[in-house]
Amino acid sequence: MNIGFDLDKYLKQATPVEDKYTRTPNYLVDKGYVSEMTGSALKCYFVISRFTDGFSRSNWSLTSNFLQEKTGIKKLKTLTDSVRQLEQLGLIIVQRSTGETNKFSIIHPEFELPTKMDGSTENGGETTPENGMGSTHQNGGETTPENGATKKETNKKENIKKDICEIFEFWKTTFSKNEKTILSDKRAKKIQARLVDGYLVEDIKHAILNCSKSDYHVQGGYTDIELICREPEKLDRFIGLFPQPQQANETPTTPDSQLDYGAW
Repeated sequence: MNIGFDLDKYLKQATPVEDKYTRTPNYLVDKGYVSEMTGSALKCYFVISRFTDGFSRSNWSLTSNFLQEKTGIKKLKTLTDSVRQLEQLGLIIVQRSTGETNKFSIIHPEFELPTKMDGSTENGGETTPENGMGSTHQNGGETTPENGATKKETNKKENIKKDICEIFEFWKTTFSKNEKTILSDKRAKKIQARLVDGYLVEDIKHAILNCSKSDYHVQGGYTDIELICREPEKLDRFIGLFPQPQQANETPTTPDSQLDYGAW
């Protein structure tokens, strides 16, 4: 027996199913991020993602008590270390202000354009993708990539790329990082910014070596190349922490107790 069935009418009466889940980016597994983070860090990532990306928010304020409750992490130090690890991997940004609750943002490095070694720094903004959906830095500025780069400009970009890779490999070797440790966009941009500031490859290598000699940073896990190159002042402190042999009589060593470690 044939039964008439009006598909269009049926679809009009159907109620759309609400999207009640937060998507997890494939690159977390494909690019080795998960293999580098602890289970506690992964818990923190899921909770932060739920309350930012899950509600289409660019950032959201989360207290430590709330994160501990949602993740089941009992010790505050474990929670703090987990958040720091996510920062070092370039997966989140935490806005810290005295007297205010920390604001968390999820970063999607694999969704951004590949790092353009064009000499632009954080203050100069990122380049804008072809679809116009560029990202804006703290100064609110966006830039559009220039077309028709000269051969000299191209060579300069290639040289910067080589320097960045050399510094990154030196850092990996110094801190015995495994082969799964990746040169993320955030790491590359920090190294690039310092090179553009005028620091030499050897300057940054010296800062890396000094960081490896600092018990405070090694024991605290504050050794990521992105943190070493975070800003010129930080890099200067690492460079001056233990002077090079030929400068030992010229530049006094700054004691650990006098270093301004800042909000790592």
